[in-house]
Amino acid sequence: MLINALKNPLFCTLVFVIAGMGLTRAQLSVDNTLTASELAQSLAGPGVVISGATLNCGVGGSGSFDGTATYLPLDSGIILSTGLATTAIGPNNSGSAGTDLFRPGDPALTAFSGGPTYDACILEFDVEVSADTLKFNYIFGSEEYQEFVGSSYNDVFAFWIDGPGIPVPQNMAIVPGTAVPVAINNVNHITFSAYYQFNGDGFTPPYSADAGYVQYDGMTVVMEARANVIPCETYHLKLAIADGFDGIYDSGVFIEAGSLSSEGISLSSRTTVAEGFENAIEGCVDGIITFTPNPIPVDTFVLHFEIGGTATNGVDYVEIADSIVLLPGMEFYDLYIIPYVDAIPEGLETVVIYLLNECTGLPKDSAVMYIQDGIYLEALADPDAPVCPEAPVLISAEGAVVYTWPPRGDWPGFVGSDTLIFPTVSAWYVVETELGSCSEIDSVFVEVVIPPVADAGGDIDLCIGSEATLNGSGGLTYQWEPTTSLDNPLLPNPTTNTVVDITYTLVVTDASGCSDTAEAVVTIRPLPVASVTPVEAFICPGEELPLLAEGGVAYSWSPPDGLDNASIANPVLTGTITSFYTVEVLDIYGCASEAYISVRVDVFPSVEAGEQVIIDLGQSVQLDGSATNNYIWSPESTLDNPGILNPFATPDISTWYVLSATSDAGCVTRDSVLIIVIEPPTVIIPNAFTPNGDGLHDLLRPVVTRDYEGTEVDFRVFNRWGETVFQSNDLHQGWDGTFQGVHQEIGSYVYIFVGTDRQGETFTLTGNVTLLR
Repeated sequence: MLINALKNPLFCTLVFVIAGMGLTRAQLSVDNTLTASELAQSLAGPGVVISGATLNCGVGGSGSFDGTATYLPLDSGIILSTGLATTAIGPNNSGSAGTDLFRPGDPALTAFSGGPTYDACILEFDVEVSADTLKFNYIFGSEEYQEFVGSSYNDVFAFWIDGPGIPVPQNMAIVPGTAVPVAINNVNHITFSAYYQFNGDGFTPPYSADAGYVQYDGMTVVMEARANVIPCETYHLKLAIADGFDGIYDSGVFIEAGSLSSEGISLSSRTTVAEGFENAIEGCVDGIITFTPNPIPVDTFVLHFEIGGTATNGVDYVEIADSIVLLPGMEFYDLYIIPYVDAIPEGLETVVIYLLNECTGLPKDSAVMYIQDGIYLEALADPDAPVCPEAPVLISAEGAVVYTWPPRGDWPGFVGSDTLIFPTVSAWYVVETELGSCSEIDSVFVEVVIPPVADAGGDIDLCIGSEATLNGSGGLTYQWEPTTSLDNPLLPNPTTNTVVDITYTLVVTDASGCSDTAEAVVTIRPLPVASVTPVEAFICPGEELPLLAEGGVAYSWSPPDGLDNASIANPVLTGTITSFYTVEVLDIYGCASEAYISVRVDVFPSVEAGEQVIIDLGQSVQLDGSATNNYIWSPESTLDNPGILNPFATPDISTWYVLSATSDAGCVTRDSVLIIVIEPPTVIIPNAFTPNGDGLHDLLRPVVTRDYEGTEVDFRVFNRWGETVFQSNDLHQGWDGTFQGVHQEIGSYVYIFVGTDRQGETFTLTGNVTLLR
């Protein structure tokens, strides 16, 4: 694109705004109203105290972000940008997004990068540390990726720290294991590519349509900035970013909220049994307090801590010291809490380990281990009252982790905390468990009552128009279903006057609420039920219509006109005139009934598609159709409105257009017209050339792929600053990659080709070309 090549800030902003429409997913959220103190404090994690924050950025150049609904691997934090912080919001629908704030750069960044800087954004603050390491997580992203890698457009950033033991500011943003600073020309798809991730070019799906992607074309992976410090001392941090060489394309650095930390040691607790049980048990399960150093120690040191809680050290558990020794390379240390078996009911007791802040002497972290007297296993049943046979009962156990229910009778048992059973008899259900070296057993009784026995009195044959009495027994209350044709469905002996076959279900219930069911089938000898499909029809002249009558064993149709056979259930009617038909249906007993069908016969519509037309490729022509009913043109893809009689057609190739008219009954008449398309010549400009003197692709010039009758041409090439580096009116001349005798640098250039076709019409081609050597 011309915009990419020239890096015009006005055009870049315009492209970003237009392409930002039509988003499909949740975007990055940016708040650019935070103060310096709010930005700095949002970074604070364990072991640090922040003060004296200052901010020196352009308006809107910094802010907080929420990336939980995006592909950004940091959920939240702050962003420092060389333009507007909101430019980072996705999707990546521009390859050149940015805003020139026309602000100065930073002298330290200028010296650091070796070139001029602009639009600096700097957050500075003091931080007091409580351990010997200070660290935080970040991601650097830029619109300069990937096309300007290796060029002078090297946007730069740095995280400087200075203070006790660091008299000269030291950059914390370096490639792991090296002294190489993280920058566009250092971390990219070529150099240290393991730390780089491509985020799209701003035009290629899914990046250009998926709002989950941020705007920057390239980013680093999550990096860690780390520095060795002296505990209890205060250090100064300067977080800075700036544009390199120009102020157009934006770059930004994302810093994770809460990741600025100086912990040293973290605590956690568990037990010696499977996950899911967190308490120590006297004589069964030991507790473990784990000390995890960060970073891993390189020298031996003694860590002191305080011991608290309701349990007494040396009385309720084996005595532990108030310190541990961490050896070089030790990744963790497990301190065991071993409870004594004292046979004294004490309930839950606690052992609390407190880590002390080296600077204040106050607790800064803690871990708790609970001690219980034994395994509190309990078996439960819900409901805990007598139940009817096969009623669902939830049996469950609590107080441990793994539960085993041994089988009993025809019940297979199971392993787990709870399950549904459907008992038929009363029984005890036993549960067993093991925790550490101890085991426990408990049980629960499920009582099942004896149910009633229902009797519906037997089946009944009933002639149509008569009544019958049902005879139920066996319970305290009664309910017949369905209630159709019953005088009182709550009586044991209701009366029915049904005229259709029906099965009545009797539900009897006893005093315990248990129930039983029985059935009584009432069979009716009805008249045949005649039916015909369809009931009515609307057809075209001469169309065949299959008819179907049902409900008997013999059939007679009237009138017989148009039917292939008037004495069968499924004759075929050939429509000629509108008619009304009757079918008589007989059953095996000679009972008769009738069904009816109304058939209307429609007429065919008239259609005219118009005369054949010849056009040039790219031209449109208005079709001239006429029709008397519902109409539509096809194919629809090259018509502006296929639902009108005179649409405009713009075919790419010679095309038959069909005009179809449909009557209310679906009778279709069609006519067609041929639109002949003649193609113009084609001119192609290559997208790259290599003016290195090897005889291959040394010149950039137009290529004609079909007869080209134009005589007047204007072919021009522009560099990124909009200067014309080549111009020719000769179709056979090309650019050799020089301007005023100087070989031009590798990169992207813009061309414009203006010519005339054989009809004398002027056409213009524009695009990008890459100069390679």
